[in-house]
Amino acid sequence: MKINLSFIHIYLIISALLLTSCAQQVPPNGGPKDEIAPKVIGSRPENKTLNFDAKKISIQLDEYIQIKDASQIVISPPMKDKPTISANGKQIEIEFYNNKPKSNTTYTINFGASIADIHEGSSLTNYSYVFSTGEYLDSNSISGVIETALERKVQKDVVVAMYKCSNFTDSTLAKELPGYFAKSNEDGNYKIENLPNDSFYIFCFKDLNSNLKVEPNEPCGFINEKINTALDSGKINLRIYEPHTYKPGTIVESFSKQKSKYQFVTYDLSKIKIEALDTFVKYSTISAGINGIDTLNYFSTIKEDTLSAKFRIITLDSTYVLNIKTKVKAKLPSFKIEFENPKRPTDTLALVSSIPMENIDWNRLTIKRDTLEIKPKSIHNYSPTTWKIVLPNEEGAFFQLSLKDSSCKSILGQYNVALNGTYSPRSEKDFGSVILDLNYSDTEPFLLELVEDKESGKVVYSTIVSKSKLIEIKNLEPSTYKIRFIKDTNKNGKWDRGILKDRILPEQVYYFNNTITVKAYWDIEQSIDLLKILIY
Repeated sequence: MKINLSFIHIYLIISALLLTSCAQQVPPNGGPKDEIAPKVIGSRPENKTLNFDAKKISIQLDEYIQIKDASQIVISPPMKDKPTISANGKQIEIEFYNNKPKSNTTYTINFGASIADIHEGSSLTNYSYVFSTGEYLDSNSISGVIETALERKVQKDVVVAMYKCSNFTDSTLAKELPGYFAKSNEDGNYKIENLPNDSFYIFCFKDLNSNLKVEPNEPCGFINEKINTALDSGKINLRIYEPHTYKPGTIVESFSKQKSKYQFVTYDLSKIKIEALDTFVKYSTISAGINGIDTLNYFSTIKEDTLSAKFRIITLDSTYVLNIKTKVKAKLPSFKIEFENPKRPTDTLALVSSIPMENIDWNRLTIKRDTLEIKPKSIHNYSPTTWKIVLPNEEGAFFQLSLKDSSCKSILGQYNVALNGTYSPRSEKDFGSVILDLNYSDTEPFLLELVEDKESGKVVYSTIVSKSKLIEIKNLEPSTYKIRFIKDTNKNGKWDRGILKDRILPEQVYYFNNTITVKAYWDIEQSIDLLKILIY
């Protein structure tokens, strides 16, 4: 039988192709995200070239890249016409065809975080290409650490920016890009190199919108002294702080949504005074908020609909009268009462109401210790909404409390519903104490604060220190605490952040280098030489 060889050849070729197709390995979909930033592997001309006269720079990277945000690319000193900068595959190309760098000048092209992986967008940060058109490179540099002004914690990814003093104005920060800049690393360290002999102002800020300009809502820091790069070669540390949410003493909102109740939401209530001008507005309370925002509540004894009340507002800048009218069809605020148990042995049981009380029939209050009915040792009116009830402070005692309905009458004629509760005095054995032997021989007073070693940093004790003394802090919850000292410049008993617009620095803060661990029924003694702390 005669075999057709051409047919056999075709058959073998098709079979081989099918086997190859079946054996071909296809990478699976997905996989871990590539979070490794691109790396520079070389450049033409080389970085830090002297006598530069090229018309084009090529920077090679280890992967395909893109220019993510060209606005972050800053050339120092600024050029009248920027060169053309573009991404081409695995390289950045910089072309000077339409302009020419000045002679005998060191240029730094800082890319910020603009060079990014083309797929995942991971950015190369703090990369700079430097060249000199003269015989040498400017070799001055500055470095330092970025910390938060209050907590003194190092901060990463903070822009440190330098602006020449010779052309610095009030609008420079908002309108101009920095002449030189860098970003702090994981340890809060930064370094800016290849600086000329000149004087600069230095700032730091969290660049939340990546435009390399200081915005009003961005945390920032600065020093007011000029930096001379030829002389200031040591560490220049910067303290960054959250800006004020509003101008201190601002009324954020004022309203009367409930009948006979007028409210002022304020920022930094200590910087504003609000006075009721109508005699029917007789009571006021403060509802504490967070981040400096508190609410001042005023109460009227008249329950008319759409009643208006006048208030005098006194701020640092002005004095004016504000008229607030109650919302149409407003309802009375609800009247609620509750027993508030003390948090420490020195505190007292309290009866607290939501709005001021006109009177209380204490004969309708029943207190039992076990099954035995007892009378309070004393009852004191602490505020329009608070009464203190003093009971025997016996360790292990347990009290049952009962206040019958209609025992309390509010200033608006409302009555309470029946209230029941329990109370057990806390023992001093559940708390600890800290005894500080403070050595201080200077004349400038400092604010000493004991703060919880937690994210909230709650202040549990404060006092003014102006000389050596023994300080005993009792009834502390078992926990870990920090001791800090504040240079209370304006003598208002608290730390104040800076104000960039007015170039007011945040008040200086210093920490004792060891935390204090408080245990129940223990006294912790600690000697502190304040002058040694102030050196850091």
